[in-house]
Amino acid sequence: MTETLDQQPAPEVVGREELVPSVCVLYPEEVVEHPYFMSLDPALQERIAAWEGPEDAGDRYISDLSTAPGWKVGGYIAWNLTGPAPLNCSACATELTPLLTADEREWDPSTTSWIPVEDRPDSDTMGANAPTEVSPGRGRLTIAVCPRDPHHPLRLVTQ
Repeated sequence: MTETLDQQPAPEVVGREELVPSVCVLYPEEVVEHPYFMSLDPALQERIAAWEGPEDAGDRYISDLSTAPGWKVGGYIAWNLTGPAPLNCSACATELTPLLTADEREWDPSTTSWIPVEDRPDSDTMGANAPTEVSPGRGRLTIAVCPRDPHHPLRLVTQ
């Protein structure tokens, strides 16, 4: 679709108003992200820490390479509030995979490398990083599904 709708379709059922996106335009953008730092093998964590250099140089892997902020399909879960947790299907024990993540922000001061191309000119404008005005609880809501069977129960992860 290339044209913006005159009126946003009203959802039939929504439990909370802050879960209904404001009128906005979707610009899909393919990005490459890597797993959350703490979910990596300890030896790889050490190698990344050595690559990053002194602590005052910043967390380049966490901020610029892993778990992109914003709305996304697929990718990895940012376990920043709880740390990595087992996420297995309750029906078959297969590891669940992220299907969709809804985030209240597209970027923050530590993740400016993830600013979408079309938002870069206005990135300093108040609210530019929250175009949907959706607030999914703690900041990020991920719907995780069973890759073996789409009929198995899904899980919601809030971070």
